[in-house]
Amino acid sequence: MFYKHSFTFLCPLIVLCSIFGICPSVFTRSASVRKNNFLWYQIYCTILMTLSLGTTAYVLYKKDESTVPYAVHVADTFVHFALSVTTLCMFVSSVYSSKGFLLNRMFKKMDYVDDQLKYSIIYQKRRLFTGIFIYCFLIIIYLIYDTFTWGSFLDGSQEYFFYNLPKNFQISQFSIGMLLPMSVLILNYLKIKGFNRALKNYSKLNYIQAAQSEANENNKNFFKQMCHVHTTIYEIVENFNKIFGTALLVGTLMGIGLVLHYIIILLVYFQFNGNWKGATKYKYYVLAQCINGMLIPLLQMLLLATIGDRVAFEASKSSNLCLALLNKFPAYSTYDWEREIIEELKTLMLQCSFRNIVITAKRFYSVNHTMLGFVITSLVTNIIVIMQFLGTNK
Repeated sequence: MFYKHSFTFLCPLIVLCSIFGICPSVFTRSASVRKNNFLWYQIYCTILMTLSLGTTAYVLYKKDESTVPYAVHVADTFVHFALSVTTLCMFVSSVYSSKGFLLNRMFKKMDYVDDQLKYSIIYQKRRLFTGIFIYCFLIIIYLIYDTFTWGSFLDGSQEYFFYNLPKNFQISQFSIGMLLPMSVLILNYLKIKGFNRALKNYSKLNYIQAAQSEANENNKNFFKQMCHVHTTIYEIVENFNKIFGTALLVGTLMGIGLVLHYIIILLVYFQFNGNWKGATKYKYYVLAQCINGMLIPLLQMLLLATIGDRVAFEASKSSNLCLALLNKFPAYSTYDWEREIIEELKTLMLQCSFRNIVITAKRFYSVNHTMLGFVITSLVTNIIVIMQFLGTNK
């Protein structure tokens, strides 16, 4: 394999996303064998999405025969439809586009940055894999609780199979599809943090001793190398926005919809319709399922907002570090080596100042804590409206 660090780390996750049919193909299409593999992958994803959407359409057609409360019926119908649209958008933007080629190039650029900064992802491997394991564990727990709760509301396993199994598959598809951009975003953050760490380490040098040693030539080339590294980091972030912008946009909207869906079920089940079938026997299953169902999308939005905010904040520190380094040099230097370093440092400072490294969702909004504030405001507003609606309707 032509990747060394980043792809090796994310390879198991990419395989998992490929099984669910929502991962761009990272293999190039130049060779005939790889081109055939890409074609077979497209066919597999198309069949998978066709079966998923077809089953969902059948479920929406047969839903009128179910015996669940009307509010839950409407909320569940909305979730079925919204999940179908969300997974379809993620599928089309990932498989039927050139995103695989961009992802291929992004992994190569990540490896270039790691080589220049002498950084290895192995130091963060345990922490990152622990987070991925906890996230996948929550998905499995959700599916188990969902089987118990909806199995108690519906008569027979066949009705459950057609009623709720397509939604479970699409929620798994959606959750795994959002896990890949979150993991890649963490790697981007680590690259920017390593870049700033290299600048901090350089600021600890004794410049007088450096001028009298053979390391002077390396010091002159350091900032020229950092200019190339910063350009590569900027291109990595731009590629990330192009590859995963659609997934971040529809995924955030779908996350809000899922939280509202389970809030409606909680309100109907425990407050407005306590006589619903299975209310006594399966009450704790419903409570656990709804809490877990809200926890997964909330965790997605919280992680995306936090990591996106850290990326922007860490990138904004680069220009300040360059300015602090520039202040250590005299304003009017009499040495040629100092003037060369100052010119390269000024170029790097201008790059860091004028390049806006921000994670965006198809330019609709920036993925940061401001987005999280809008999400919380939207949830609170919708909860108030839902409670008023349920309180005034039998």
